[in-house]
Amino acid sequence: MKKSKKQISIIIILIAAIAAVACFLFFAAKPGSTDQESTSADQSQQSAQRITLHILLPETPYQDMAKFAARYNDEENKYTIDLIETTTAEGIDPMDYDALIIPGGKHVHPSFYGAEIECTKHTFVPELDQLELDLVDLFIEDKQPILGICRGAQLINVALGGTLKQDIGMGHYKGAQRTVDTIPDTDMQKLYGDSVRSLHYHHQAVDKLADDLTVTMVDHEDGIIEGFVHNKLPIYAVQFHPEKMYVKKDPGLKENGRVFMDYFFDQCAADAT
Repeated sequence: MKKSKKQISIIIILIAAIAAVACFLFFAAKPGSTDQESTSADQSQQSAQRITLHILLPETPYQDMAKFAARYNDEENKYTIDLIETTTAEGIDPMDYDALIIPGGKHVHPSFYGAEIECTKHTFVPELDQLELDLVDLFIEDKQPILGICRGAQLINVALGGTLKQDIGMGHYKGAQRTVDTIPDTDMQKLYGDSVRSLHYHHQAVDKLADDLTVTMVDHEDGIIEGFVHNKLPIYAVQFHPEKMYVKKDPGLKENGRVFMDYFFDQCAADAT
């Protein structure tokens, strides 16, 4: 017996309804699947939007920058930091990198700034001094960004003709938290306002500031130079430790560290474009 057009229409509607119910039950059995897919897509998009910066670093026993980069890369930030360590300046082309960072470490040997050793308790690694001085010279020649942290700030000052105070006592040492005042009309004042709380591990400091450098921060209590920039080149330096601050549990210190590191990375990204 032939089915009427009305019966056929009813059958089609029933089949469509059954299919719709089956689809609903299938997706209802997987709660959160849409949210998970959306989250995954968002994470992929964020990862694609992050800018990778290739940072050259002299190889040292200290892992502060590696710890910083691991934490920074694992959290929501604008950049992905690729650290490349080197034990030699030979064959290094600064144009292959977005920046050079000279981190904290042992004291700079006084012979590099024409002085005698004043404190026999200090330890020195002249070979590392020479490596870092050679790297700084290479990056200066190609006008590539350089950041000096703590000892790195001191070494940059020496590389450009400045000198150091070999012992300023223990007030800035072993994780001391100090207030640093920013100099008016500098980028540091724009970042932090008039002052910033920071973390210190140094008992040496800049004495004679090299030509073409400008002070950006000083210690609130004793006036020790805590930051400077080059007047013409993308060279930045701080005596405190923004990389150590970033990995601290103290949210204020962490934010202060992030603000400075992002500032430097912004300069690197702008210089690369």
